[in-house]
Amino acid sequence: FRSRKCTTYSLRPGVRWSDGYPFGADDILFWWNYDEIDTVLGDGAPPVWLQSGTGQTRLEKIDDLTFKVSFDEPFGNFLEVMAANSFIMTRFPKHYFEKYHPALADKEFLAKEMKALGITSNLSLWKDRLQRWDNPECPRLWPWIPRSSSESAPFIYTRNPYYFAVDPQGNQLPYIDRIQ
Repeated sequence: FRSRKCTTYSLRPGVRWSDGYPFGADDILFWWNYDEIDTVLGDGAPPVWLQSGTGQTRLEKIDDLTFKVSFDEPFGNFLEVMAANSFIMTRFPKHYFEKYHPALADKEFLAKEMKALGITSNLSLWKDRLQRWDNPECPRLWPWIPRSSSESAPFIYTRNPYYFAVDPQGNQLPYIDRIQ
């Protein structure tokens, strides 16, 4: 068994966020650059599950559907770690989050949004509001997407019209349109 220092990933063509916008390598790189290794809203360090020894971790876009992960030091169980954690990389639709990141956003728009939500901190907006699993505004790759964000029931989810999975007969999944 040879330890890995580099792995290239090809994303499935045609996958779309729940709002119909295409999903691709730019979304993965946005997550990496503006959430994980960002120094404006974070500590600038990659997540522990994506580190190998004391060396650096790098993500690089190859094309719209391909990206590469590389390490300075070998990472023997990298594929197992990715199998358990890669869903985290797919939570950040670039087209949604970039308009809220303080380094990228229109300052006037950001101030207006924060005031409307009663939030005074960019970090609080980013971590506590936008990244919430039940944020109905955030596009998802999930089969059902939240349509309500309350602390108590009922919780409402609707079928993602762009979910990528189909059954053997070619019918798009999921079959159920709404869950409450």
